[in-house]
Parts: sequence; structure tokens; C-alpha cells
Amino acid sequence: MKHRFIENNSNITVEWSEIVNSVDVALNHNQLAMAGDNTTNTIESHYNTWILKDYNLPQSYQMAEYLQLNNTPHNFALYLSWSSQCSSHGKHNDENDVYIWQLQGKTLWTVYDDITSEYILSPGDILYVPKLMYHNTHSLTARASISIEVTP
Repeated sequence: MKHRFIENNSNITVEWSEIVNSVDVALNHNQLAMAGDNTTNTIESHYNTWILKDYNLPQSYQMAEYLQLNNTPHNFALYLSWSSQCSSHGKHNDENDVYIWQLQGKTLWTVYDDITSEYILSPGDILYVPKLMYHNTHSLTARASISIEVTP
């Protein structure tokens, strides 16, 4: 299956204040822990990018419905980069199909399909990356995005 880029047309938006408030609430209520702890939600740090697994934001469920994933098992993870100097995992692939939903800021995505394609994701944009397809990201600004991982 090929990757695909979906420009912002869902009208589902998330403001920075909502992201910061929900992360703050989770941290203050011990709902997040560093990766490896035995809690439901985890927070990891890769090259100054925070990754909040099992992230719960109401708009995430609206986006899953928009993408017609309601009857498909899926997980959410929030990626936060505080500046354009942040990158995340480097070139890698994932074991499952992933939809990336850009919430705030801009991120450069490089997808290695039959040819190498680059996309600048802006708020509201979505990128679908099939399982095992290599890709890389680089923050162009402070950014927030949600990864919707489709699990088998």
C-alpha cells in the first residue's frame, strides 16, 4: 500500500492551550510516567521531542471517526517538539500502519516509498504511512502532532 498526504479538510482543531493544559493535568495527576514505569500512559524523550503514549484528547477520537477507524483497534501518541532544533527517531519504520495528524506548528516528513517524497505538515494535515515503510521527521517550528497507530 502507498503512503498518502491528506490536506487539512476535517475542521477538527486543537489549540496549543488545550495541548498544554491536558499534558499539565496528566502530569499533575500522575497519569504520565517516564517510559518503563508500570503505568498506562508513558512519556519518553527522544532528541528533545516528547512522546506521550496512550494520549487522551477528545479531538483524537473525532479524528479517528473522521478517518473511519472506529471499528479498528488503534492507539494515540502525542509528539511534542519545543523548537526547530528537535528531531525524533531518525529514519525508521513502524510495525503498524500510522496516521500522523499535525496539531500545531510545522514538521518536515520524508517518506521512502518507491521514490523519496517530502511533505511539510501544517495544522490539520494528515499523513498516512503504511507499516514497515521507512520515514523520517524534522521539526521546522515548535510542533505538536498525534500519531494514530492502527493495531492488528
